[in-house]
Amino acid sequence: MFNVELTSERIARERLETRRKREAERQERIFKEKVRTIGVDVKALDMQVEEKKARKGAYVLLKADAEDRRYNFEACVHQNRQKKKSREMEKALVNYRHQHQMPSTRREFDLNDPDCYRKLDPGDAQMMLPGLAGEEQDSKSRLKRQKEQLREWLLCQQKELRQGKLRKKRVIKGMMAHSSMPWTWCLVCVPARTGESPPRACNRSFSSRSTRSRRRR
Repeated sequence: MFNVELTSERIARERLETRRKREAERQERIFKEKVRTIGVDVKALDMQVEEKKARKGAYVLLKADAEDRRYNFEACVHQNRQKKKSREMEKALVNYRHQHQMPSTRREFDLNDPDCYRKLDPGDAQMMLPGLAGEEQDSKSRLKRQKEQLREWLLCQQKELRQGKLRKKRVIKGMMAHSSMPWTWCLVCVPARTGESPPRACNRSFSSRSTRSRRRR
């Protein structure tokens, strides 16, 4: 006999096969380690966050680079304008000096004129004396005389110092010889010359006896 399949049976069979297929796929996802995913994938989320940050940082860098290029361009333009303006001012200043401030228009130009000798007439030209201007001819002899004079002065000073020392020594010896006198004058009041007399009163005078007693002590 012929097997006749009803429509309802066919639909039920297809539904059953579909459920079996879904169950097999579900079991494969659950029990297979390579395909199974339980919970949230943290690594994927972290990678997405890092990519987003990288894109944002690249955008910020590009924006800053564009601003830097714009600022550099504006600075170069401003610098070129300033240089051009300064060149124009210098050129105008040089032109003004050439037109209105020439050296020949100054009052003292005749003193500093480099062509003054060329402008002189042959009759007015004078021959310069030999040697430099202001140079002394007998400078060596003058220096020699100055050295001799300085040497004589030094010798005279040394002689006067020796004579003064000898006078003081003579006066001290004379005072020591007359030590029997009741009063003896101090060395400050000693006369500079032997012919002079000592002063009448001196605060530094002292008795010869007191000096002897002090020396003994």
